[in-house]
Amino acid sequence: MKHDINLQKYFDYLATPLEMLDGQSICPFISKFKDKIVTERTNDILLRLKYYLENYPADKKIVILYNEHITAQELDNFVQSFEKYAATKDLWIAFDHPTCYNTINNIKTNNDYYGLMLIQPLTELITKSKQILAETNYYSFWDNIYYKEIVEKRKNLK
Repeated sequence: MKHDINLQKYFDYLATPLEMLDGQSICPFISKFKDKIVTERTNDILLRLKYYLENYPADKKIVILYNEHITAQELDNFVQSFEKYAATKDLWIAFDHPTCYNTINNIKTNNDYYGLMLIQPLTELITKSKQILAETNYYSFWDNIYYKEIVEKRKNLK
């Protein structure tokens, strides 16, 4: 699948092995699953979020809805409103936005281009997180607060 050029640059960045992460990339599975990513530019992220919560493509690892006009607050509101419902569908939702500066070991992890709504299979993410924790030192580069916000919160949704 062909992605928007800015998203493709971001995916390439996430997939690059980094010395500050012991040769690991920011997103450990993006290279392996690059053909299982759906990206959709939409002016109505909420409408499309609702659609994918009911019609998640079983053969995909992530659906990314995006546009350049949505605010981080709007995306956060969508997550707050729908994350528990998403979990009943065995899905996890999260957002990314250029105004939200996130880091792992002082390495910027958020994109510079769009407001993104991410939708992923929840059980699979929890399983992959356990695998990473058992097999690598990847999470040792995350600060405690970020780990709890992402990994622990995701586990608690099940």
